[in-house]
Amino acid sequence: MPDVSRLFPSINAQPMSDRRIIQRFVNAWAASSRGSFPTWRQLRSIDLGSDWNWVYMVDLERSVGYPHFEFLGARLSELAEVYLAGGGEWAVSVLDKVADDINAAVREQGPNLREDSLVLEDGRALLVRCMTAPLSSEGEGMGAKITKVAGVVSGRLAELGEIAFGPVNDDSSLGGET
Repeated sequence: MPDVSRLFPSINAQPMSDRRIIQRFVNAWAASSRGSFPTWRQLRSIDLGSDWNWVYMVDLERSVGYPHFEFLGARLSELAEVYLAGGGEWAVSVLDKVADDINAAVREQGPNLREDSLVLEDGRALLVRCMTAPLSSEGEGMGAKITKVAGVVSGRLAELGEIAFGPVNDDSSLGGET
């Protein structure tokens, strides 16, 4: 199992302030939408800098049983090898779990935020925030069919007893530059 601590800071290292990457992603989605669902090309035209390392895009039409990732940020791709502990989730990776909400963005026809506490295979807890947002196909305007979903993930390692997200108290950023 890869060392997830290099991806996500420990609670003891600094307070969590990952809402900023989520907000930058939502702002980019809104700026690229221009009154309808944005396309992947429009979203990619927004400069998110190193935040792109924590973004993914799933093609819904090519997803059969499992999400078909057409884009997976460099840092986020490492979560495919980090597995959850116990029960029926022994073969579920953190990436599988954060991609669970792609259909929520389609149902809501807008951005969807999810916060979750995951217990890793090694017993550590990972608090994650996932934002998913719908995208349309190229060249479609108002009333476009949602064919893709983009998402961004951020999080932090926590003590096992801590399952709630704490307040944001500083200007440090997880999964992206401030």
